[in-house]
Amino acid sequence: MKNFLLIALAATTMLSANAQLRAHKGDVKAVPVAAKVNGLFDNVQVKSAQKAEGVTKKGPKKVGANMAKYYRPQGTFYVNWDSEGGGYVMPFLQSKPYQELTFKNASTAPMAGSTWTYEFYNHDAGARETVTYEGQDLTYTWGYEADAAPTLTVPGVDSAYNCTQGARVNAQTLAITGGPYFGEIFSVVNSMEAFSDATSNLLANPHYYGSSNRAYNSGYGWTYYTGAADQDGGTSAYWFGRNWRGDFNAVATAVEKPAQPYVLNRVYGYVTALKGTAEFELTCRVYRLDEMPQYLEEDANDLDPEKFDDDHLIASGTTTVTTEMMTDGYAILPFDLETYDPDFDMNIQVTPEIDFPIMIVINGYDVPECEGLSFLITTDAEDEGWGEHAYMLATAEDGTIVRCLGLNNFFVNGSGFYNGMSIFMDVSMPFMLYNFQGEEGEYTFPNEGGSYKFAGQYEGVSIYGVDQNGENVSADNIYCSLEDGSDIPEWLTITFRDGTGSYAGAVDALVTAAALPAGTTYREANVKFYINGANLIYNFKQGEKGQSSYKVGDVNGDGEVDVKDINVIINIMLGTDSADNYEGRANVDGENEVDVADINAIINAMLGK
Repeated sequence: MKNFLLIALAATTMLSANAQLRAHKGDVKAVPVAAKVNGLFDNVQVKSAQKAEGVTKKGPKKVGANMAKYYRPQGTFYVNWDSEGGGYVMPFLQSKPYQELTFKNASTAPMAGSTWTYEFYNHDAGARETVTYEGQDLTYTWGYEADAAPTLTVPGVDSAYNCTQGARVNAQTLAITGGPYFGEIFSVVNSMEAFSDATSNLLANPHYYGSSNRAYNSGYGWTYYTGAADQDGGTSAYWFGRNWRGDFNAVATAVEKPAQPYVLNRVYGYVTALKGTAEFELTCRVYRLDEMPQYLEEDANDLDPEKFDDDHLIASGTTTVTTEMMTDGYAILPFDLETYDPDFDMNIQVTPEIDFPIMIVINGYDVPECEGLSFLITTDAEDEGWGEHAYMLATAEDGTIVRCLGLNNFFVNGSGFYNGMSIFMDVSMPFMLYNFQGEEGEYTFPNEGGSYKFAGQYEGVSIYGVDQNGENVSADNIYCSLEDGSDIPEWLTITFRDGTGSYAGAVDALVTAAALPAGTTYREANVKFYINGANLIYNFKQGEKGQSSYKVGDVNGDGEVDVKDINVIINIMLGTDSADNYEGRANVDGENEVDVADINAIINAMLGK
């Protein structure tokens, strides 16, 4: 009998936990904290003077001494804002379920004897269980339900300050114990169907934005900066937005490569100190980064503008700032993402799959219609180790980036370590998994071919998953290719069938292999089953690995050396097929590369040379 995942009770648990958090949601709009600094120009002068005098700048300050703490795992996001501008008392995490997360010990004391305690929902027992693990770091495969994040204990350390550790809220007194509520590790839905409030989407950010600092002993965990009076003696300007320095007219946030891909539905920018004379348009651009910029202790990151060319542009969008928003003095601005489609010769709305680091850039406020506008930045002083994230940019009139300067070492007059801009993401984290216990993701067909059967009895690879809209994966929205994106080889036939009755919510991938050709002893294919934002890899094999006995030049293994084999080489060279599908036979000339020399070798074999 098939072992399907029991998610109903888990989903109920998630609903309950989120409803509790929603009850403690505050209004973020009215509480940004203004902080005065000397102004950007003065800071640049100070920095240049220090550098000239040989002054060594210290790295980012570290919060707390002798504290037990850890940081968010790579590939997760803080969530404490929604698309209506409301915020949560305590940030929590959005993560893809059924992925391996590593909670890295960042304690400021000796870590020997560290103990982790965490809860999980035992489906067989129908109850939550507590597990204790002894070790420096904790690696755990998170479930679908809203688990509490682990608690870290270090011997001899005052754990009153538990940086990014699980907290609890007393439903009657609203008292908070522990650190930030870091533990609602939930998966997919930003359609909000899994939450009690269907009016807004949760927004993600790689940095801590809270109603207080991590220790809950000071005010709001964000701020914006007002500069000195402008050169004409007018009102104050804002460094992270509209300011009197015309060479910096954009802001950006970088986000590290996730552990598993996610879907970027929308981008939101939170702006405050907003004023102007007429409506104006802001532009958002999302770029793929070749690598995540790393924090530099001595110098500010000054990124090469060539990193932001058209080849790296994933999508862009615009939004209009209205006079009504200016009256309120703040706004949370949505950017729908579009990309150019050459087939239709027009821009189309997209939700790109993100499996690499990105840079999100917002500009357009450097216009006469905008008199004042400021983005927030986090006041969190912790460097969680995933790179440098907040940037100010100079852009040309057409949006071309001229300069991109990291903020971590931008201020040198004691302003602190600031690493996050108020640019938020509406993110979905769809997932897929094999539905059988014991399924190992590989299968060897008999030489005579036939259909795949699990445990020799049940037909098809059974796949369960949830797409970016919170719907179950179906035969209509699941696809397959080889792992490298090329077509499924002809010796495999794959079709999809929806489960029915007690099997509803799963999809069977029906896989059939042709008989192994004469002269071929082994072949394999790494098949990728995928939806937007999630995939599974299954390794199908046939025969036994070893030295194949085949004619030189018989690339496709059909027993003949002819033009079909030349076509295979051409397809491999064009990237529409993979040499891995032909068990070394594509390297006809014995070299490592598949190229024209192999075609010539096939022609010689056809001619009997």
